[in-house]
Amino acid sequence: MYEMLDNSTRKRFVKDFKLPIQLFQGDYFEYFINLYDSLLGTKEKAYTLCSAVEECKGSEGFKARCLEIQETILQAVKETEAYNGFQTENMDKYKVVPIELPNSSGSGVLKSQHVGKDMVSIDMAKANFQVFSKYFGGAVFNTNTYADFLSLFIDSNTALYTYLLGSKGMRQYIFGNLNPKRQSVLQKHCIHKLLTCLVEERAITSDSVNLCSVDEIVVEGNVDSSVITQIATQLGLNLTIKHFKLEHFYYDGIDGYVQRFSDGSERICGVPSVFFAQVYRHHRGQPITKYDKQFLYEGRIAEFCN
Repeated sequence: MYEMLDNSTRKRFVKDFKLPIQLFQGDYFEYFINLYDSLLGTKEKAYTLCSAVEECKGSEGFKARCLEIQETILQAVKETEAYNGFQTENMDKYKVVPIELPNSSGSGVLKSQHVGKDMVSIDMAKANFQVFSKYFGGAVFNTNTYADFLSLFIDSNTALYTYLLGSKGMRQYIFGNLNPKRQSVLQKHCIHKLLTCLVEERAITSDSVNLCSVDEIVVEGNVDSSVITQIATQLGLNLTIKHFKLEHFYYDGIDGYVQRFSDGSERICGVPSVFFAQVYRHHRGQPITKYDKQFLYEGRIAEFCN
């Protein structure tokens, strides 16, 4: 099935979905798609890619169509009056005075002191789109969701739409070319308002916050997700809330972490992509193969020695 995909299309796929795959040539691609399926759902993503490529009559047509859609979206947004207002808005009124968070270092939660504890991630879903929709709605044609926004530029019944909707790389490219520094100010404003309300309503405490970034709050302890969702709805924010526990592992000189979520899924964190296959095999108690030890180095396939 993957024979229809040239190497640049495979590379784009990996970048679009932030996959820990370094080798795309020949049967390497299928090998890693199969390897990571239970962790990352790679088979379904790759199937959607192949369907989209088939719709576009091949890899070249697929890449050309993706580029056309990206540039059409950017041009359309930049021509709106609302985007011009966003560009000229005095952003000082959105700046915030941070709440004192005694246990938040700003350097993330992948630390030994958090291992084994109940944690909750409170994330602004598609934050770059959200701030436009909330404050400068006309720039995204007054759509309430990114899915609705994207459907203005491509038929939502196509495989290509499904592919691009799931592509984080596509969304980051679009909004990364729409003055991301100003977006960041608005995201911080939203997160600060959310954090303030959560503390004031006693949904969380300030000393339970381990991380507060431009689009995510991570707190320690059991919290009521329904209360957080209710507060977010009042603020006009769409959140993704995930409860998890953090585990630590050590493999061949590599310190890594696993986030185990309450729905049974997991995420391996803090592992460089060149080691990911070996670490993943070790984590699952599986034998490490020759392909797992191989990676790309200055354009050539290299292999770790024992």
